[in-house]
Amino acid sequence: MAMSWDKRLNEKRPVVKPLGSLLWYLINRMAQEMELAKAIQQHLADPANKKRPLLCLVHGDECEYDPFLDWLKYIIPGMIRQPQSSLDLIQVRTGEVQKVSDLHSYMLLNLKKKLIAPEQVRTEKEIEKTLAENIALKNYPVIVHISLHTEDDSSLLGKKLIEDGFIKFWAQWQPSEQQNQLFLVFLLFKYQAEKKTFWQRLAKQSVNKKVEDTFDDLKELNFSEKFAVNGVVLPRLARIKQHDVIDWVEEYYEEHLKQYCDDKQELLSAIEDLYAQYPNGISMRKLAPKLKKIVLSFCNHNYKDWI
Repeated sequence: MAMSWDKRLNEKRPVVKPLGSLLWYLINRMAQEMELAKAIQQHLADPANKKRPLLCLVHGDECEYDPFLDWLKYIIPGMIRQPQSSLDLIQVRTGEVQKVSDLHSYMLLNLKKKLIAPEQVRTEKEIEKTLAENIALKNYPVIVHISLHTEDDSSLLGKKLIEDGFIKFWAQWQPSEQQNQLFLVFLLFKYQAEKKTFWQRLAKQSVNKKVEDTFDDLKELNFSEKFAVNGVVLPRLARIKQHDVIDWVEEYYEEHLKQYCDDKQELLSAIEDLYAQYPNGISMRKLAPKLKKIVLSFCNHNYKDWI
Protein backbone atom coordinates (compact mmCIF):
# COMPACT_ATOMS: atom_id res chain seq x y z
CA MET A 1 0.00 0.00 0.00
CA ALA A 2 1.29 3.49 -0.87
CA MET A 3 2.58 5.63 1.99
CA SER A 4 0.07 8.18 3.33
CA TRP A 5 0.63 11.82 2.35
CA ASP A 6 0.90 12.91 6.02
CA LYS A 7 3.70 10.47 6.64
CA ARG A 8 5.37 11.34 3.35
CA LEU A 9 5.38 15.07 4.10
CA ASN A 10 7.04 14.45 7.46
CA GLU A 11 9.78 12.17 6.18
CA LYS A 12 13.11 13.56 5.00
CA ARG A 13 13.15 13.59 1.21
CA PRO A 14 16.35 12.62 -0.65
CA VAL A 15 18.37 15.51 -1.99
CA VAL A 16 18.50 15.24 -5.79
CA LYS A 17 19.94 17.43 -8.48
CA PRO A 18 16.93 19.39 -9.79
CA LEU A 19 16.16 19.17 -13.49
CA GLY A 20 13.12 21.45 -13.41
CA SER A 21 11.12 21.60 -16.62
CA LEU A 22 13.95 19.89 -18.54
CA LEU A 23 13.01 16.55 -16.93
CA TRP A 24 10.04 16.12 -19.29
CA TYR A 25 12.23 16.53 -22.36
CA LEU A 26 14.99 14.03 -21.58
CA ILE A 27 13.32 11.38 -23.71
CA ASN A 28 14.36 9.65 -26.93
CA ARG A 29 17.45 11.71 -27.57
CA MET A 30 19.88 8.84 -26.97
CA ALA A 31 20.65 8.41 -30.68
CA GLN A 32 21.53 12.12 -31.00
CA GLU A 33 23.52 12.07 -27.76
CA MET A 34 25.60 9.05 -28.85
CA GLU A 35 26.44 10.53 -32.26
CA LEU A 36 27.29 13.93 -30.78
CA ALA A 37 29.51 12.39 -28.07
CA LYS A 38 31.35 10.31 -30.66
CA ALA A 39 31.86 13.33 -32.94
CA ILE A 40 33.19 15.48 -30.06
CA GLN A 41 35.53 12.70 -28.93
CA GLN A 42 36.92 12.24 -32.46
CA HIS A 43 37.20 16.00 -32.95
CA LEU A 44 39.20 16.50 -29.75
CA ALA A 45 41.43 13.46 -30.36
CA ASP A 46 43.60 15.81 -32.43
CA PRO A 47 44.62 18.79 -30.23
CA ALA A 48 44.80 21.01 -33.33
CA ASN A 49 41.03 20.67 -33.71
CA LYS A 50 40.43 22.75 -30.59
CA LYS A 51 41.18 25.74 -32.80
CA ARG A 52 38.59 24.70 -35.41
CA PRO A 53 34.79 24.58 -35.16
CA LEU A 54 32.91 21.28 -35.09
CA LEU A 55 29.78 21.59 -37.22
CA CYS A 56 26.66 19.80 -35.93
CA LEU A 57 23.68 19.52 -38.27
CA VAL A 58 20.28 18.72 -36.78
CA HIS A 59 16.95 18.23 -38.56
CA GLY A 60 13.40 17.35 -37.60
CA ASP A 61 9.83 18.66 -37.42
CA GLU A 62 9.65 22.01 -35.62
CA CYS A 63 7.53 20.48 -32.83
CA GLU A 64 10.40 18.13 -31.88
CA TYR A 65 12.83 20.90 -30.89
CA ASP A 66 11.33 21.87 -27.51
CA PRO A 67 13.67 22.67 -25.71
CA PHE A 68 16.63 21.35 -27.71
CA LEU A 69 19.13 24.01 -26.65
CA ASP A 70 18.45 23.40 -22.95
CA TRP A 71 19.06 19.72 -23.60
CA LEU A 72 22.42 20.57 -25.20
CA LYS A 73 23.40 22.69 -22.18
CA TYR A 74 22.57 19.72 -19.97
CA ILE A 75 24.44 16.96 -21.83
CA ILE A 76 27.52 18.61 -23.38
CA PRO A 77 29.35 19.53 -20.13
CA GLY A 78 29.25 15.88 -19.10
CA MET A 79 30.79 14.83 -22.42
CA ILE A 80 33.80 17.10 -21.92
CA ARG A 81 33.97 17.01 -18.11
CA GLN A 82 33.10 20.65 -17.62
CA PRO A 83 30.91 22.23 -14.89
CA GLN A 84 27.21 22.22 -15.81
CA SER A 85 26.96 26.02 -16.13
CA SER A 86 30.11 26.54 -18.19
CA LEU A 87 28.74 26.93 -21.70
CA ASP A 88 28.22 30.04 -23.78
CA LEU A 89 25.33 29.84 -26.27
CA ILE A 90 25.26 32.43 -29.04
CA GLN A 91 22.16 32.65 -31.21
CA VAL A 92 22.41 33.73 -34.85
CA ARG A 93 19.14 35.12 -36.15
CA THR A 94 18.37 35.01 -39.86
CA GLY A 95 15.96 37.02 -41.93
CA GLU A 96 14.89 36.36 -45.50
CA VAL A 97 17.63 34.50 -47.39
CA GLN A 98 17.53 35.30 -51.11
CA LYS A 99 21.05 34.09 -51.86
CA VAL A 100 23.84 32.19 -50.12
CA SER A 101 25.75 35.38 -49.28
CA ASP A 102 22.71 36.57 -47.28
CA LEU A 103 23.23 33.74 -44.82
CA HIS A 104 26.93 34.62 -44.53
CA SER A 105 26.00 38.24 -43.82
CA TYR A 106 23.44 37.29 -41.15
CA MET A 107 25.99 35.09 -39.38
CA LEU A 108 28.67 37.80 -39.37
CA LEU A 109 26.23 40.56 -38.36
CA ASN A 110 24.80 38.59 -35.42
CA LEU A 111 28.17 37.46 -34.17
CA LYS A 112 29.54 40.98 -34.47
CA LYS A 113 26.63 42.44 -32.47
CA LYS A 114 27.13 39.93 -29.67
CA LEU A 115 30.91 39.69 -29.53
CA ILE A 116 32.45 42.93 -30.82
CA ALA A 117 32.26 46.51 -29.59
CA PRO A 118 31.02 48.83 -32.41
CA GLU A 119 34.24 50.88 -32.53
CA GLN A 120 36.54 47.83 -32.80
CA VAL A 121 36.34 47.00 -36.50
CA ARG A 122 35.30 48.30 -39.88
CA THR A 123 36.05 45.82 -42.70
CA GLU A 124 34.72 42.27 -43.08
CA LYS A 125 38.21 40.78 -42.67
CA GLU A 126 38.67 42.74 -39.44
CA ILE A 127 35.30 41.46 -38.23
CA GLU A 128 36.21 37.80 -38.84
CA LYS A 129 39.64 38.19 -37.22
CA THR A 130 38.24 39.98 -34.15
CA LEU A 131 35.39 37.48 -33.80
CA ALA A 132 37.87 34.59 -33.74
CA GLU A 133 40.01 36.42 -31.17
CA ASN A 134 37.03 37.21 -28.92
CA ILE A 135 35.73 33.64 -29.06
CA ALA A 136 39.23 32.44 -28.11
CA LEU A 137 39.10 34.67 -24.99
CA LYS A 138 36.24 32.56 -23.57
CA ASN A 139 37.25 30.29 -20.72
CA TYR A 140 34.59 27.71 -21.55
CA PRO A 141 33.11 25.99 -24.62
CA VAL A 142 31.15 28.11 -27.09
CA ILE A 143 28.06 26.98 -29.02
CA VAL A 144 26.86 29.08 -31.93
CA HIS A 145 23.39 28.02 -33.11
CA ILE A 146 21.54 28.97 -36.28
CA SER A 147 17.95 27.96 -37.04
CA LEU A 148 16.55 27.60 -40.54
CA HIS A 149 13.00 26.64 -41.43
CA THR A 150 11.60 25.05 -44.57
CA GLU A 151 9.01 27.82 -44.74
CA ASP A 152 11.71 30.48 -45.07
CA ASP A 153 12.45 30.24 -48.80
CA SER A 154 11.91 27.03 -50.73
CA SER A 155 13.92 28.24 -53.76
CA LEU A 156 17.21 28.11 -51.83
CA LEU A 157 16.59 25.19 -49.52
CA GLY A 158 18.55 22.01 -49.84
CA LYS A 159 22.11 21.25 -50.83
CA LYS A 160 23.20 24.71 -51.98
CA LEU A 161 22.13 26.56 -48.85
CA ILE A 162 23.43 23.92 -46.43
CA GLU A 163 26.75 23.28 -48.16
CA ASP A 164 27.60 26.70 -49.64
CA GLY A 165 25.72 28.85 -47.14
CA PHE A 166 26.62 27.09 -43.90
CA ILE A 167 29.34 24.43 -44.16
CA LYS A 168 31.74 26.29 -46.48
CA PHE A 169 31.39 29.50 -44.46
CA TRP A 170 32.70 27.74 -41.36
CA ALA A 171 35.24 25.68 -43.34
CA GLN A 172 36.90 29.00 -44.26
CA TRP A 173 36.83 30.26 -40.68
CA GLN A 174 40.29 31.40 -39.57
CA PRO A 175 40.61 30.57 -35.86
CA SER A 176 42.75 32.47 -33.40
CA GLU A 177 46.00 30.83 -32.33
CA GLN A 178 44.78 31.33 -28.76
CA GLN A 179 41.66 29.20 -29.28
CA ASN A 180 41.77 26.35 -26.76
CA GLN A 181 38.14 25.56 -25.95
CA LEU A 182 35.61 23.41 -27.73
CA PHE A 183 33.80 25.45 -30.40
CA LEU A 184 30.54 23.96 -31.71
CA VAL A 185 28.36 25.42 -34.46
CA PHE A 186 24.83 23.97 -34.71
CA LEU A 187 22.57 24.26 -37.73
CA LEU A 188 19.02 23.48 -36.56
CA PHE A 189 16.85 22.76 -39.59
CA LYS A 190 13.15 22.72 -38.79
CA TYR A 191 10.63 21.12 -41.13
CA GLN A 192 7.33 22.85 -41.81
CA ALA A 193 4.39 22.21 -39.54
CA GLU A 194 1.44 20.18 -40.87
CA LYS A 195 -0.72 22.16 -43.31
CA LYS A 196 -4.49 22.10 -43.54
CA THR A 197 -5.28 21.78 -47.25
CA PHE A 198 -4.23 18.97 -49.59
CA TRP A 199 -2.12 21.26 -51.79
CA GLN A 200 -0.41 22.83 -48.78
CA ARG A 201 0.43 19.37 -47.43
CA LEU A 202 1.76 18.30 -50.83
CA ALA A 203 3.97 21.40 -51.11
CA LYS A 204 5.21 20.90 -47.56
CA GLN A 205 6.13 17.27 -48.22
CA SER A 206 8.04 18.26 -51.37
CA VAL A 207 10.14 20.93 -49.66
CA ASN A 208 10.77 18.84 -46.56
CA LYS A 209 11.82 15.86 -48.71
CA LYS A 210 14.30 18.04 -50.60
CA VAL A 211 15.99 19.09 -47.36
CA GLU A 212 15.83 15.63 -45.81
CA ASP A 213 17.52 14.12 -48.88
CA THR A 214 20.34 16.65 -48.48
CA PHE A 215 20.85 15.60 -44.86
CA ASP A 216 20.84 11.92 -45.86
CA ASP A 217 23.53 12.61 -48.47
CA LEU A 218 25.64 14.63 -46.04
CA LYS A 219 25.42 11.85 -43.46
CA GLU A 220 27.37 9.57 -45.81
CA LEU A 221 30.19 12.07 -46.37
CA ASN A 222 33.49 12.51 -44.61
CA PHE A 223 33.24 16.22 -43.74
CA SER A 224 36.97 16.59 -43.17
CA GLU A 225 37.85 15.23 -46.62
CA LYS A 226 35.16 17.06 -48.60
CA PHE A 227 34.94 20.39 -46.77
CA ALA A 228 38.19 20.58 -44.73
CA VAL A 229 36.20 20.99 -41.51
CA ASN A 230 34.89 18.42 -39.03
CA GLY A 231 31.15 17.88 -38.93
CA VAL A 232 28.39 15.47 -37.98
CA VAL A 233 24.78 15.01 -39.08
CA LEU A 234 22.77 13.92 -36.06
CA PRO A 235 19.86 11.46 -36.47
CA ARG A 236 16.56 13.12 -37.28
CA LEU A 237 14.50 14.25 -34.28
CA ALA A 238 11.49 11.96 -34.45
CA ARG A 239 8.18 11.40 -32.67
CA ILE A 240 8.45 9.76 -29.27
CA LYS A 241 7.31 6.14 -29.05
CA GLN A 242 5.92 4.38 -25.96
CA HIS A 243 9.06 2.31 -25.38
CA ASP A 244 11.09 5.56 -25.26
CA VAL A 245 8.93 6.90 -22.42
CA ILE A 246 9.20 3.59 -20.55
CA ASP A 247 13.00 3.80 -20.86
CA TRP A 248 12.79 7.39 -19.55
CA VAL A 249 10.79 6.25 -16.48
CA GLU A 250 13.29 3.47 -15.78
CA GLU A 251 16.23 5.89 -16.03
CA TYR A 252 14.84 8.81 -14.02
CA TYR A 253 12.40 7.20 -11.61
CA GLU A 254 14.60 6.54 -8.58
CA GLU A 255 16.44 9.86 -8.57
CA HIS A 256 13.78 12.23 -9.89
CA LEU A 257 10.27 10.87 -10.51
CA LYS A 258 9.89 8.86 -7.31
CA GLN A 259 9.68 12.03 -5.20
CA TYR A 260 6.45 12.89 -7.05
CA CYS A 261 5.00 9.42 -7.63
CA ASP A 262 5.54 6.47 -5.25
CA ASP A 263 4.04 3.79 -7.48
CA LYS A 264 6.08 3.23 -10.64
CA GLN A 265 3.68 0.63 -11.99
CA GLU A 266 0.76 3.04 -11.80
CA LEU A 267 2.84 5.59 -13.69
CA LEU A 268 3.68 3.06 -16.40
CA SER A 269 0.01 2.08 -16.69
CA ALA A 270 -0.97 5.72 -17.15
CA ILE A 271 1.63 6.05 -19.93
CA GLU A 272 0.24 2.91 -21.59
CA ASP A 273 -3.26 4.45 -21.52
CA LEU A 274 -1.89 7.65 -23.06
CA TYR A 275 -0.25 5.81 -25.96
CA ALA A 276 -3.42 3.87 -26.70
CA GLN A 277 -4.58 7.19 -28.18
CA TYR A 278 -1.33 7.79 -30.11
CA PRO A 279 -0.14 4.50 -31.67
CA ASN A 280 2.19 6.34 -34.10
CA GLY A 281 4.01 8.28 -31.41
CA ILE A 282 3.72 11.78 -29.96
CA SER A 283 5.67 14.91 -30.79
CA MET A 284 7.96 16.25 -28.08
CA ARG A 285 5.94 19.46 -27.90
CA LYS A 286 2.73 17.57 -27.09
CA LEU A 287 4.26 14.83 -24.98
CA ALA A 288 6.13 16.88 -22.36
CA PRO A 289 3.07 18.66 -20.90
CA LYS A 290 1.10 15.40 -21.00
CA LEU A 291 3.81 13.62 -19.01
CA LYS A 292 3.94 16.42 -16.49
CA LYS A 293 0.16 16.26 -16.09
CA ILE A 294 0.28 12.48 -15.56
CA VAL A 295 2.97 12.72 -12.89
CA LEU A 296 1.19 15.61 -11.15
CA SER A 297 -1.99 13.54 -11.02
CA PHE A 298 -0.21 11.32 -8.47
CA CYS A 299 1.14 14.30 -6.61
CA ASN A 300 0.09 16.20 -3.47
CA HIS A 301 -0.36 19.95 -4.11
CA ASN A 302 2.68 20.74 -1.94
CA TYR A 303 4.85 18.96 -4.49
CA LYS A 304 3.50 20.62 -7.60
CA ASP A 305 5.65 23.68 -7.00
CA TRP A 306 8.78 21.53 -7.14
CA ILE A 307 8.44 20.75 -10.86
